[in-house]
Amino acid sequence: MKALMLTALWTAMLVAAVWGLWHYHEPLLAQRWYAELQNGPESEAPTQLDQLARLGPAGLPYLVHAMDDSRESVARRARRAVWDAISGWEKLPPRDAALRLRTLVDALDARVESFGPTAQWEAGQITVRLLQWPIDGARPEGRHIVAACERILARTEARRHPDAAPTG
Repeated sequence: MKALMLTALWTAMLVAAVWGLWHYHEPLLAQRWYAELQNGPESEAPTQLDQLARLGPAGLPYLVHAMDDSRESVARRARRAVWDAISGWEKLPPRDAALRLRTLVDALDARVESFGPTAQWEAGQITVRLLQWPIDGARPEGRHIVAACERILARTEARRHPDAAPTG
């Protein structure tokens, strides 16, 4: 009995260690693949964007950055990868989807003002789609997502219609 408990304990510790290392490792992989995307040839971009997309939440901020890449084919593929990710989240439990939604809106919120016109327009379209998501506005996570979406839309609209920008 003691040997069985000891084996179970070691197994649980090993699983926890592997899980912890993987989740620590994901952001490092995302940074590395994004650096390769920025510095590598355009022909390798599809592979690097796919790798970032497969990382889930850890890769999202880098996909958002790539939405405004100076190489149009890279930016287009990054925008498509974000849309594909959103489509995949529809199948997730609401709590799992909320984590991804928050990661995405936080990344868009941080970058949208520095985007060029095409990426900014796309960020606005993505944000409109996210606001159609069944978000629980009573929960702090839901309120955060809605507030970030509202900020993104205000900035993309102000950029598109300069006369509509607040005069402070």
